[in-house]
Amino acid sequence: MHTLEGAIKKRRLTLESPSETGGDAAVTWTTVATVWAEMLGLGGTELSGIEATVDYRFKIWYRNDINPRWRMGLVGTTRKLQIISAFDPDGRSNELLIVARETV
Repeated sequence: MHTLEGAIKKRRLTLESPSETGGDAAVTWTTVATVWAEMLGLGGTELSGIEATVDYRFKIWYRNDINPRWRMGLVGTTRKLQIISAFDPDGRSNELLIVARETV
């Protein structure tokens, strides 16, 4: 576990970027990094009787390469979350807040 300003980062995440080979080819995902994160559930919405989404906020050490085309994986599970936004909350380049959505 790692700490950042009193917050305990005890969840491991993979940060994944899409790789497209062109045309109608399927998107493959490349793991760019594995990081420690603090994870907080924000709530969910039922889209239909068989599908729902859940939003989470993650706090990680600052990086400047993450964008909404990326996704994250929870290490030790098969769960994948689409990144919605990533921002530096105070502009000091110490930490990054990521909002991500899981479809279940």
